[in-house]
Amino acid sequence: MYILYLNATPTLIYIIPLFAILKYMGLINTWGALILTYPIMTVPITVWILYNYYMKFPKQLEEASQMDGMNPLRTFIRTVIPLSRSGISVAAIYAFLYSWGALVFPLAFTYSPYDLSHPLSFSGAQTFSIFIGLLMSPVSMSYGGVAAAGVISSIPPLILLYFGRNNLQKIWGSGGV
Repeated sequence: MYILYLNATPTLIYIIPLFAILKYMGLINTWGALILTYPIMTVPITVWILYNYYMKFPKQLEEASQMDGMNPLRTFIRTVIPLSRSGISVAAIYAFLYSWGALVFPLAFTYSPYDLSHPLSFSGAQTFSIFIGLLMSPVSMSYGGVAAAGVISSIPPLILLYFGRNNLQKIWGSGGV
């Protein structure tokens, strides 16, 4: 029921309480704030994806492992997880894509831009989606910069989808008419 509640409510409802908690913890304008808040958006749907995946998982495989003398934890680690790699990767891809395109939480919890002159210093905590938004202003807009940033921001998801395409085909091809 909790999963349905989190999916049915807009994420804007969580901003004020999360901001108060993060401010109390001293995490505003840090990467830690984003690392702690992204699971609020992604865990409910990934749990739902994996729940539906494991409901279709053959119980005979678990029973066969236990007949071979494995305890339930070892059965899960040695049998279930390796065979459910495709379901886990689909949930991970979805969580990454959802977090990569997030705009509301980074906008609310970060305010200093990333220092591009010192790329390895990790100063500033704004994400790439915020950077793209900063390129667009009411006064002037850098169309070339926005287009270049859009192409660059699409590279990590495309790489992830390229390496996870076999698992996506297994999941999408498992059902059907």
